[in-house]
Amino acid sequence: MDEVMNQAVDQCLLTEDGPDVTDVSSELTALEIRDLQMRLRQRIAACEAMAASAPVVQLVRRVAAGAQFRETGVVIEVGIGAVVLCLFAPDRLTSEMGGPGLPDLPELVFQRVHEVHRARQRHTDRFAQARRMIDAAIERSAAGMTLVSLKTAPQRVDVKLAGRHLQLEANVSMLNDALRPYTQRIVDWTPRELMSSISCHASEQRKRQRALARMTASAAVFEIDILAERAIALAGADLAVCATSLLGGCDPREGGGQEIILGENAGSRTSIYLRSGRIMASVRIVDVGLVAGHTFIINRPFPETVTDALPGQSATTVVDHPVLQNIRITSAQRDGMQTFVRLKIPKRFIRPAELDEAAQSTV
Repeated sequence: MDEVMNQAVDQCLLTEDGPDVTDVSSELTALEIRDLQMRLRQRIAACEAMAASAPVVQLVRRVAAGAQFRETGVVIEVGIGAVVLCLFAPDRLTSEMGGPGLPDLPELVFQRVHEVHRARQRHTDRFAQARRMIDAAIERSAAGMTLVSLKTAPQRVDVKLAGRHLQLEANVSMLNDALRPYTQRIVDWTPRELMSSISCHASEQRKRQRALARMTASAAVFEIDILAERAIALAGADLAVCATSLLGGCDPREGGGQEIILGENAGSRTSIYLRSGRIMASVRIVDVGLVAGHTFIINRPFPETVTDALPGQSATTVVDHPVLQNIRITSAQRDGMQTFVRLKIPKRFIRPAELDEAAQSTV
């Protein structure tokens, strides 16, 4: 089984990141793609062995090289009962077959579909198990996630699939750091591994759902820490412009929030970032340490007598820095050659009116 899986990894066109479905210009026109789709349907329909459960061509589209595919090419998705087979034909392959028109591609797709169709009961059982386990994981998580689609991970159209163990791909709707819906692509070998991968998002998604409930109840867009607000002001930046940029800057594949660097100079660095609907700051102070969110990591070990005395004091007790004014220490602990200090940082809501100011200022 390991050898089969390794062969599948070698042939699979995935990278570790999420999907890149950007349409790109190429030799194939929209008319040629429609023609290809029609010829695929005709080839499948002509097979008597498939007459009782005829596969359905669900999608033919072009994809760009990048996050998911190493090469630009064509993706074809075919429904075989409850199974969705995803195939990929790179431009390099189609060029070798004669360029525009792809005369051999319908036959290659048919061969792969036929291989899966002959083992459709095994694939159907596997898909059904995966769907049950995913639905159960999503229900247990109580994190607002939704299964959008389940299919095989993209397979090279020129590689035989008979007897191969195909990776599964689940596309799950969840919230990004801006508390907006996005689709997370998750790929794994078995239904159980797929379920486990989805469950790994549960804690973060529950946090984002709670944050969304707070924003909705307060008619707000974001929260912002006072430390981040001060960092923005000290850099001479506009809070509304920064917040608007963060709102639209989440990674479309992984949902992570954008980071905005406010300033760098001789080892110091100040930035803001978005986590679960809250704008936070990262401030590196030369020869002292790093303030990251609610944690101040100091680059030297404090004696126990000092760490014991720090809780309740101002963070400026450690270093007199303007972003730390009136911020209290809640705990301090020495760890190896560093000291970790937890900070109590007040926050407030950012409401739509503040973002409207940014929009008006750019008109």
